[in-house]
Amino acid sequence: MLGKLIKYDLKALNRFLILIHAFLLAASAACRLFITGRINADANELNQILLALSIIFYFILFIGVSWGTQIIIAVRFYKNIFSDEGYLTNTLPVTRGQLLLSKTIAGSIWSTIDAIFIYLCTFLLLATPYVITAVKENGDELLQVFGIPKSISLAAVFFWFLLLILIGGIGNTILLYASIVLGQLFGSHRVLGSVVAYFVLTALISVFTLLFMTVTGSFSVAMTSAAENTILPYDYFKNTLMITIILETVTSIILYGISYWMMEKKMNLN
Repeated sequence: MLGKLIKYDLKALNRFLILIHAFLLAASAACRLFITGRINADANELNQILLALSIIFYFILFIGVSWGTQIIIAVRFYKNIFSDEGYLTNTLPVTRGQLLLSKTIAGSIWSTIDAIFIYLCTFLLLATPYVITAVKENGDELLQVFGIPKSISLAAVFFWFLLLILIGGIGNTILLYASIVLGQLFGSHRVLGSVVAYFVLTALISVFTLLFMTVTGSFSVAMTSAAENTILPYDYFKNTLMITIILETVTSIILYGISYWMMEKKMNLN
């Protein structure tokens, strides 16, 4: 039954999100055609202005697609569980835990797809012949500047990068759902309560992350090393990546547990 729930939730999300990301892909291709030939060392003032405007437009588009994806995922969860549609959902022969798991999987899949799409579209936009040639000609210098060893496995970098995207996608989805579940405690102002809960949880997670890095010494070591120029960007990124993955995993487990407990024990969804 869980498989059918996931398939149903994905189908409901696909109707909107496929269109949004198809538009992003089309816009990326159009922008790529527009800026090709304008990114070069000898670009005139007009081309520089057009390039800057293109980057600003694309940045706004990125934000719109990313936030649009999260909003659609959140609205789908709220409507299917806590609105009038939730009465029909509750007639299904499944537990609330199964409903939460199904929607978490479906939402996480699309959050991950969204992040991958944005990175791929960024590559499509920027990987002009001039940029590719410049990177190839100055590859060794770039590796040296960022402190990246030549022996590093590209597959390993790709694996950790995808892992971070996946964990981030799951974490974002769980954060949205936890905010909506907590928002139901606000009585007649549940939507507003969900929004407030989202910003409060985001702030708490940020404070927790800062405290964790301060207590473990990660923050002070990074700042001191950066000031003394004794840490390479690659090493700093690697350490930050590991800390981010650990903290994201821990907070996701906690928020998922809170959502599960409240849906199972504290809320009347009938």
